[in-house]
Amino acid sequence: MKIVSYGDSVTIQTGHGRMTKAILDSLHETGKFEIVHVGVGNPDISHLINPFEIQTPYPEYKINDTVDPFGKQTLLHTIAKLNFEILFIVADIWRLADIWDKVKQFQQVKSFKIVYYFPVDQPMRDSWLPVIKDCDFPITYSMYGYHEAKKKGIENIKYFRPPVSNAYYPLSPEERRQIKIRWFGTDDIVLIGWVGQNQIRKDPRRFLKAASLVYKLRPKVRVYLHTEVYSPQNGGDLRTTFADYGFSNQNVLAVKGEGVVVAESELNNIYNIMDIYVNNALGEGLSYTILEAQLAKTCVMASDNTSMSELISDGRGVPIKCGTQHSEITYLPIEENGKLIYIERPAISIDDCVQKMIDLIDNPAKRELIANKGHAFAMDFKSKSFKWEKFMEDIVTMDKEVVGIEI
Repeated sequence: MKIVSYGDSVTIQTGHGRMTKAILDSLHETGKFEIVHVGVGNPDISHLINPFEIQTPYPEYKINDTVDPFGKQTLLHTIAKLNFEILFIVADIWRLADIWDKVKQFQQVKSFKIVYYFPVDQPMRDSWLPVIKDCDFPITYSMYGYHEAKKKGIENIKYFRPPVSNAYYPLSPEERRQIKIRWFGTDDIVLIGWVGQNQIRKDPRRFLKAASLVYKLRPKVRVYLHTEVYSPQNGGDLRTTFADYGFSNQNVLAVKGEGVVVAESELNNIYNIMDIYVNNALGEGLSYTILEAQLAKTCVMASDNTSMSELISDGRGVPIKCGTQHSEITYLPIEENGKLIYIERPAISIDDCVQKMIDLIDNPAKRELIANKGHAFAMDFKSKSFKWEKFMEDIVTMDKEVVGIEI
C-alpha cells in the first residue's frame, strides 16, 4: 500500500516532526507500506535537526519555506506525479486551506483516501470547516480538539492519542544531583525550566517576566530556557528581554547554546533537573513538552487553556490563570485564506504565575506529589497511544461514516 504523507520534516524536533516520525516509522516497520513524505523544514527551526535520525528509511522531500512556503506546491506536484492509496496529513488545518480545492480535484481523479491528523490550539474557525468536512477521516489528537470539532458539526471526528517517545523517564535523585552540580556548580538551587520554540504562540517573554520577579523574591532560583535566542521570522531577539528583566547575569539564566543540537537523551536529563517545568503557551494542540516533563517525573505548571488543561487537571499539574482579565488578552498572528490575520488569545496572569511558582518553590513535598501524579498520568497516556498500522490497512475499503475507533 502506498502512502503520500505531508507535514513537518521527520528530521526536525518539532512536536509534529516527532509525531509524524513515530507514526511513519511504525508503518514502515511493518513492511506493508511504501511511504513518500513531503517534509516541511523552515530555516527558522533548522537548528532542531534530530542528530540520531538524519536519514529516513523512506523518501522525504525536504522543503525550504523560503522557496516553497509550507511546501504546498511540492505537495501538489507529488500528488500529481505519484499513484497512491492514502494521503496522510499531519498539520494545522489552516495550512492547506488555500490549496484544498486542488487537492480535492486530484482526489476525484485518483481516488485516494485523505486522513487528516490535526491539532486544535484555539477555538475552531469557520474558515477551517471546508477542509475538515471534505476529508475522509478527520482525526484530532486532543479531547479539546475533539469537542471543538463536535461543536462545529463535524460528526465523524475521531480522537486518537498520539505516540509518545520512550526517551523520557525519571533519573535517580543522585543522578539528578550530579547533573545539577555539573551544570551549575551546586545542587543548592531551584531550577525553573521552559522548553519550546521562540515564537509568539509560545510566549517566552511572559515566562521570563514571571521568572525575573520570582528570582527577586527567591534568590536560589535559576532559570533555564531551551530555545533559540533569535528567531527572525516569529519570536525575534530575546537578548533585549534578558537585559530588560535583569538576566544579564549568566549565573541566573542558562540558555541552550545558539545552534546547539540536543539529543532526546540529553533533553531527558534537562527535564529531570528542573524542579518546575513551565509551559505558558497561548494555546497548544497537545503539548509534548508537558508529557515529556511528566514522564521525567518533574512538576509541571501550564496555561489553563486548550489541550493543556486536560494534561494538568486533577492535581497532575498546576494550572496558571489566563485570559481572566482584559489585561491578559493578547493577539496571535495566523494565516486565514492565504492572508495574515490576528486573533484574540488568552495570555497568562503573570501575578498568578509568580504566586504559584513561589508556592511550589517553598513546598518541595507539594512538587513531589504533583510530579508523581503527572508521571502516572503520562505513563497511562503513553500506554494508550493509538496504533495506526491496522487502521491504515483497513481504511482503503472503509466507509468514512462507519469508522468507530476512538480512545
